[in-house]
Amino acid sequence: MLSMVRRGLLVSAVTALAVGGGLAVAHATTADCLAAYGHHCGTFSGTDTSNAHTVYWDVKGQVRAPNALVIGYSADSAADPATDFTLVQHIGHVPGVGLSDQNTVSYSFVYTPRGSWSNLCVADPDNGVQGVVLRTCNGRQWQRFFADRDPALAQQLNPGGGTHFNGDSIFSGSSTRVYAFQNAASFQFVSDDAPGASGRELVTDTVATGTAFAPNQKWTWIP
Repeated sequence: MLSMVRRGLLVSAVTALAVGGGLAVAHATTADCLAAYGHHCGTFSGTDTSNAHTVYWDVKGQVRAPNALVIGYSADSAADPATDFTLVQHIGHVPGVGLSDQNTVSYSFVYTPRGSWSNLCVADPDNGVQGVVLRTCNGRQWQRFFADRDPALAQQLNPGGGTHFNGDSIFSGSSTRVYAFQNAASFQFVSDDAPGASGRELVTDTVATGTAFAPNQKWTWIP
């Protein structure tokens, strides 16, 4: 199991990812982050709740601290460090999740503005507010997410479901695949809840069994 506190182990996990397919041409990450972590540094693009325009995962105000909000921001700029995230893939049991096993694929997203390792990870605090925030990386289930392309499979981790979940690999096949991201602890999906009281905040929300993901729950990795 990887320690999210030790940067060296995380870098090893990043470099061990298998890459397939061509990389997207457009990106919303800084040159420094791309130089440090290559195509493992990027952001996710999706749509707001009105499906009016594209938004990107963005740390609001570039705040490098626990509890900083992660929002859906419409500006696509390669000079904006707020969109610099490094994707870390984990294979194996997820702490605190009884249905995971040695084949389970999960992800952590580390804020790395201009390639600087912050040791802050995207998290679902599950504190009743539902906002997605940064927290000090610890590798626990609140900071782990499953990449889902099938709404029916996405329900397998619901309490009492009784089915092991093996996840999906973002870097296998086309780099333009669209995913929904289910938090390993809350079983909720990352959604853009624009405009939002806190300024286009990302939240975690549900999806009905077997139904299609909502437009604001679909995300594409943009290196």
